[in-house]
Amino acid sequence: MLRTPPRGKKMQCGLLDCRYDESPKRKRQKLYEERNNLHRDNSMEVASLHQQIAWGKKITASNANVDVILDLFDTHGHRFDPRHIAMSVHRVGLHNSKKRFKNLETDKRMIRLVQACEKNLSEFDNINIVTMLWGISCAKFPAYELFFKTEQVLLSDLERFQSHHLITIVQSFASVNVYAQELFIRIADILMLIIKMDKFDSIGNEVSIAKTAWAFATFNIKAPELYNKLAQVTLKRLDLFDSISLNRIMWAFACIGWSKSDFFYSLTKSIVKDQSLDISHKVRHNLIMLYLQNLESFKDGVSIKFFYISNIELSVQNPQLSAALNRIGWKHQMQYRTPPGVFIPMAQIETKISLQYHTIHDYIVTDETINSSPILNGDALFKEKIFQHLGWTIIHIPYFDWLSLENDYDQEAYLTYIITKKSLSS
Repeated sequence: MLRTPPRGKKMQCGLLDCRYDESPKRKRQKLYEERNNLHRDNSMEVASLHQQIAWGKKITASNANVDVILDLFDTHGHRFDPRHIAMSVHRVGLHNSKKRFKNLETDKRMIRLVQACEKNLSEFDNINIVTMLWGISCAKFPAYELFFKTEQVLLSDLERFQSHHLITIVQSFASVNVYAQELFIRIADILMLIIKMDKFDSIGNEVSIAKTAWAFATFNIKAPELYNKLAQVTLKRLDLFDSISLNRIMWAFACIGWSKSDFFYSLTKSIVKDQSLDISHKVRHNLIMLYLQNLESFKDGVSIKFFYISNIELSVQNPQLSAALNRIGWKHQMQYRTPPGVFIPMAQIETKISLQYHTIHDYIVTDETINSSPILNGDALFKEKIFQHLGWTIIHIPYFDWLSLENDYDQEAYLTYIITKKSLSS
């Protein structure tokens, strides 16, 4: 009688070499062992599947937080497989987006986690890459080198990513202000095909449309066909958008210099009905209204409505800068309200000069500027354009210049020099 061999074992049947199907559990174990061999460290191999699952439960536990996850990685991260490395970044970003973790940018545990992502990048699958990018963007961690290396991985086989993954990718790059021009142009072409096929539903909801427009506008990407299609989709679904998404879309199209007034007019009618916008969105709305006032094509007689914003609602941008200006005798208002309802920071009313302090979030980084001075992003340039329309002269104070000043004397000398230089050139 022919004996049935154990599952997964070979049996010689004449000239044929037959193999019985392996159980799903055994297949998963073998797959893990193969991945384990691929990611084996010189000193310590990746932990067992059972241990990885246990760590995964701790990472995703409801009581986990940034500290718990980073401590777990710091202790056992050298034995994490690629999936759990990406998962750790994702959960750190998720918790950080809900409650800001102090000094994350200088946390050595986070730095080592990012380094682990770089080391394992070639072994990440699609989901690992997307979740890793999303996590770092939510953590607001300046992992520029990692993003540029990821760009090269993405460009090598971009077609393997699903459309909604592409949306997350562009949003993540824009959130950390990493400008990957070729990547964005390639993704724009893919999104164009999707929209032309009327399959935009496959890449997300109205919030995704708004964030896509914002991401491309952040870098002022020249993709007129994509913007046209995004505008058409927005108007078609106008009733489905909430005020925050409409505000973000209007801001994006104003940043790129969109001049089709009918589009803005339709969105304006919807957004002014909602008084629940927070302070940041009200400030944006007022700047957009000023932009529309300068559009010759905007409909005559259309009522442009500004939100009222009190000085109490506005946060002080840089009190140390204001104090230094006072020490050198440069009279100014920290926040000057213009008649249209827009606030100008560090404003000297008599000369109409404003000092604009730019944080790290106002700049974009390219592979060419990563080791030199970054350049302003679309948001910052749009604000400057609006202020100039109002007749103001803008003096830029980059954060990297200001933070390099060691004492009051250096601050005063720096401000005196740049203000004098600007006054002479005006």
